[in-house]
Amino acid sequence: MAPPLRPVLNTRLEQVPAILLVDDDTTIRSTLARLLRGHGYRASVASNGAEAMRLLSGSLDHARPAGDALPDVILLDLQMPEMNGWAVLAELRRNDRLCSIPVVVLSAEPVNERTVLDAGARAFIRKDADVVDELFDLLGALDELDERQ
Repeated sequence: MAPPLRPVLNTRLEQVPAILLVDDDTTIRSTLARLLRGHGYRASVASNGAEAMRLLSGSLDHARPAGDALPDVILLDLQMPEMNGWAVLAELRRNDRLCSIPVVVLSAEPVNERTVLDAGARAFIRKDADVVDELFDLLGALDELDERQ
């Protein structure tokens, strides 16, 4: 078992990274959010793509409090009602202020990883028994990349 993970401070903002978790499955959403918060990340949640885009659009409003800033990473399911993950990826790519947010797709959908990356995701993790370990490994790698830039 891997050692306990602690989030790396976001060097740009000098605060703990914020993560937006977008998944329509209540159990997955609440479990992952609880795990992320337990490891010190700031986690917010959305139950579908439309709700996520409303949260992100609200974060672009300069009149909002600083705590409502854009997330450092988006964890995104593909199969959701109202607006699926594919549509969210397309919207993010079209928006100059949102397109730089790294997106990690977490999905049980049988999809080719290259297709997900070509759609704009930074990484793809298949939902299975190892999803939590893979997720924290990837978040650590993203923090290291951010520090180098």
